[in-house]
Amino acid sequence: MERCPECGCEQFYEDKTRGEKVCAVCGFVIDIKKKGE
Repeated sequence: MERCPECGCEQFYEDKTRGEKVCAVCGFVIDIKKKGE
């Protein structure tokens, strides 16, 4: 299971508008997908 490097949380959500994977607790952006991928 992937953990947030900032707070250690294992819960994430995907911001479909921005294409980002975001920590559900602290809001740290884990992954940014580029358009066209």
